[in-house]
Amino acid sequence: MAIHSKRPGDLLTVSVQRDGQISEHRVTVAAMGLLGDGWFYAVVMFFLMPWLCIALGFWVAARRPGDLRAWLLLGILLGMNGLGRAGLLDPLGWGLPGVVAAVFHQVVSLYGWGACMMLFGIYFPQRWNFDERIPWLKRLLLVLVAALAALDGASVACEALSESSRMALRQAVPVPDWVGTVVVMVLISLFFVGLSAKFRDESLPRDDRRRIRLLYLGCTIALAPMFLLFLFDSVANHRQPGAADGQWLTFCVMMMSLFPVVMAYVIVVERAMDVRMFIRQGVQYTLARGGLRILTGCIIIAIVFTSVSLLEGLRVSRPQKLAFLSCGIVLVLRLRDVAERARRWLDRRFFREAYNAERILGDLSEQVRTILDRNTLLETVTRKLSESLHVDRVAIVLQEGGFFRPAFATGYGNMPQVSLPAGTSMLEELRRTRQPLAVSQSTLPAKREVLGRLDAQLLLPLASKEDLLGFISLGPKKSEEPYSPSDTGLLRTVAAQTGLALENTRLSEAIATEAAQRERLHREIEIAREVQERLFPQTMPPVATLEYAGHCRPASGVGGDYYDFLALRNGHLGLAIGDISGKGVPAALLMASLQASVRGQSQGLDADGRPDIAGLVTNVNRLVFDASPENRYATFFYGQFNPVTRVLTYTNGGHNAPMLIRRDEVLRLEVGGPPVGLFRPAQYEQAELQLTPGDLMILYTDGISEAENPSEDEWGEEALISAVRTSGTATPAEMISTIMRCADAFASGAPQHDDMTLVVARVL
Repeated sequence: MAIHSKRPGDLLTVSVQRDGQISEHRVTVAAMGLLGDGWFYAVVMFFLMPWLCIALGFWVAARRPGDLRAWLLLGILLGMNGLGRAGLLDPLGWGLPGVVAAVFHQVVSLYGWGACMMLFGIYFPQRWNFDERIPWLKRLLLVLVAALAALDGASVACEALSESSRMALRQAVPVPDWVGTVVVMVLISLFFVGLSAKFRDESLPRDDRRRIRLLYLGCTIALAPMFLLFLFDSVANHRQPGAADGQWLTFCVMMMSLFPVVMAYVIVVERAMDVRMFIRQGVQYTLARGGLRILTGCIIIAIVFTSVSLLEGLRVSRPQKLAFLSCGIVLVLRLRDVAERARRWLDRRFFREAYNAERILGDLSEQVRTILDRNTLLETVTRKLSESLHVDRVAIVLQEGGFFRPAFATGYGNMPQVSLPAGTSMLEELRRTRQPLAVSQSTLPAKREVLGRLDAQLLLPLASKEDLLGFISLGPKKSEEPYSPSDTGLLRTVAAQTGLALENTRLSEAIATEAAQRERLHREIEIAREVQERLFPQTMPPVATLEYAGHCRPASGVGGDYYDFLALRNGHLGLAIGDISGKGVPAALLMASLQASVRGQSQGLDADGRPDIAGLVTNVNRLVFDASPENRYATFFYGQFNPVTRVLTYTNGGHNAPMLIRRDEVLRLEVGGPPVGLFRPAQYEQAELQLTPGDLMILYTDGISEAENPSEDEWGEEALISAVRTSGTATPAEMISTIMRCADAFASGAPQHDDMTLVVARVL
C-alpha cells in the first residue's frame, strides 16, 4: 500500500528476501503506461475491458444457456479481465476477502482462462476432428490443469497465513513454477492450432471458415506481443515479464485488451453464435414498443383531461356532458385497437411476426391432416414455412431405400444433390430425440459438406410412430434472425403433423396400390374362373341307358374340384370326379393338369376290349406326380359305364367313396388305391358292378358331406342320402339343386369353406 502515496520520481525503499537473507533497495517510482501518468492504460484496463468482458460474456451465456461454447466464452472473457489486473490483489492487506479473491484470480484468471481457451478452440464453431480422434489428450490436460490450479490456490492461501506454511507446502509438493506456465502455454497453443486447422478445412461451411479466420488473426495480433515478450524475458533475462520491461509491457498488455474486442466482433457482428439480430432488433423493438406505450398513455391522459375539463364547464348542459363522456370512453376503447394495429405493424417492421407465424403455422398443422396427396403435402408445407418465417431455402428430405434424399425443395434453383445414408449419427439423433436439431451445434464433420449444400440452419424430424421418415431443412431467415424458442415450438408441432400426414399418404398410396392389385387379381381370377368353367363338361354325351348331370360350386373364384364326362371311342361313358389338395389358383392349376391327363389316357383298351381302368389311373398318377410339387395330390374316382350291358368298371384313388343307392340299399364304391400324385410308384385295382334300372349313383367331394353350420357341425353323408331319397323321381339336375339347397339350409349362412362338387346318374 506504500506505493499509493508516492508520485513519479519519488524514492521507495523495497525489502527483498533471497535464500534467507533480507536486503533493502531504494528504487525510483516511474510513471506507468505509454502516456506518462498512465491514465489511458487505467481507463482501458480497469473500466472498458472489464465491462466489455463481463457484458459480452454474460450476455452470450444468457442468450444461449444450453450452448457449451457460450459458457466457454464467458470463462475466457472473465479470465482476460483478471489477467489484465494481475498482481493488484494483496491477500495480506485485504484480509479474508483478499485471500479468497487472490485464490480465485490464481485459479480462474490463469488456469481457467487457459482451459477455456483450449476448449473453445476445440468446439468453436464445430468440434475439431483431431479431438474426435484423440479425445483423451484434452482430458489429460484438463486433469493436469486442475491439479496445478489446486496447488497454486493452496499456495496463495498458505502465503496469506504465513511464509513458512507456503514453504512447507512447496517442499511437500516440489513442483517448479515454470510447469504451470508451460501447461498454460500448451493450452493456448492448442487454441490457435485448432482454429488454424479448422479454417483450412474445406468441409466446413464457407461462413464458418471466414469467422474462424477472423478470430484466429485477431487473437494472434492481440496475444502475439505478450507471447514474444514472455519468450524474450525467459530466454534473455531468465525472468518473467515485469516492471523492468516498462513501456513494452504496457504495450503488450494494451494489445491484449484487443482480445475481447475481437471476440465481440466475431460473435456479434459476424453472427458467429446468432446473437447479432437479437441485440439489434431487441433494442429497436424494445424502444419502439416502449415508445408506442408512452404515446398511447399520453393520448389516453389527454382524452381523460379534455373530457374532465368539458364536464366541469359551466355552460355545458347535462346531455352534452354525457355525450362528451361517451365520446371519451369510445376514443379510449378505439385507441386500444389502434395501438394493437400499430403493434402488429411494428412486428412486421422488425420481423417480429410471432402473431402471423403462429396463425399460419397453426393453420398449417390443421391443414396437413387432410392432405392425402404426397406432392401436394410437400409443396404446401414448404411454401407455408417459407412464407411464415421468411426463409428462402426450405427442403424436405425423405428416405428412399437406404438413403435420405430431397423430395421437394424451394429457393435452390435446382434440386440439391444430397444423399445421406441411413444410420448416420445425425439421423440417429433425430430418430432418437424427435426434436429439432440446430446444424450450427452439430459435431459431425463428415456431414457438414452435405448439409452445406442445403444451407441448413435447422433440421426438423419427420417421424412416424416407429421410424424416421425424413426431415425438413430450413435455411437462414431473410432477416438474419436466428430461430427463436417460439419458432422451434411451432415448427416442432408442424413437423409432427407433417410426419403423421406423410405416414397417412404412404398408407393411402399403399391402400390404393393394394386395391389396384386386388382389382387386377380379381380380374385375373374372373378370367381363370371362366377358363376353368370351360374345362368342365360343356356337352352331355348321349347315353341311352343313363341319365346324368354334374355341378361344381367353388368356395372362391377358382377351385380344385374336378368332374368330367367323356364320350369314349368304344361307346362307353367315362365318369370322373376329383378333389385337389389345397384351394384357389394352385389347386386350379393342378386340376387342369389332372383333366388333361385323364382325357389323354381315357381312350386306352386292353387286348380283349375290356377297359383297363387301373392302368389308366396308374398312368395318370405318374403324370400328376411329375407335374406337381411333393405336397400336392388329388383324390380321384374314375369309372366307365357300358350302356349296353349296364356294367360300371371303376377304381377309386383315395376319394370319398361314391354311393350306389338301390332301393333301401346303399353300396360304397371303394376299390382302388392311394390318391394320385402322392406316390410315384402306386398300384390300383379296378372293380366291376352290374347296374340295374332305377339305380342312383352319387359322386361327390367332401365339400358336400362336410358342409358346416355356424356351430361347425358337419352335414354328413347320412343327411346327403336323406336328401337324395326325398328327391324321389326328380331328374339328376333337379336332384343336384335339391341337395345343394339342403346343404345350404343346414349351413344357415355360414361361409362355404370348401369347393362343392356333385355328380348324379340314374340308370334307365
